[in-house]
Amino acid sequence: MFFNKKNFKCIVFFFLILPYSNYYIQPSEASDAISVIDKIKKEHKIIPLDSISITNLNLKKTNFKKIQSNQKKLIINFWALWCAPCIKEIPDLKIISEQIKNFDYKVIYINQDSKKDYEKVIKFVEKNNLNKESIFLDPNKTLSKTFQLRGIPTTFIADKFGNVNWRIEGIINKKDKQFIDWLKN
Repeated sequence: MFFNKKNFKCIVFFFLILPYSNYYIQPSEASDAISVIDKIKKEHKIIPLDSISITNLNLKKTNFKKIQSNQKKLIINFWALWCAPCIKEIPDLKIISEQIKNFDYKVIYINQDSKKDYEKVIKFVEKNNLNKESIFLDPNKTLSKTFQLRGIPTTFIADKFGNVNWRIEGIINKKDKQFIDWLKN
């Protein structure tokens, strides 16, 4: 008989799950081919950062207002260790942060791994020589809900007044000169 449990699971997978998996699992070549400029979306619901708390790598609570000292614009990247595109993107973001440091930007990374992966996150940060002061934790996905994430990596850009105005879903590529120019302007 064609409609047994095994076949039913396959049918469900191919018709319900597989079409959505492309959003979360993209071949690196395909995601790199799309210009970051084409991925930038205006945020319709402006998220004011000044009232949002966040946990730093030392497990201390702080808020975005302190992070955004000197009225710097923020690039807020959501990532996780289990997310291959996120891991691929982090070195590029590190390079981009160097390219735009004179344009009043600060790049921060909000990790989405669970509490049990805390030590792995620390090792990853040290191995990749990331600035520990720019790494924050969201193990309960509180910020994920606040920012209404639909997947990761997702990056938000906040103006110097603490309003999140832009969303970029997917990988940001250091080679995208248009994007770097857009940030600088």
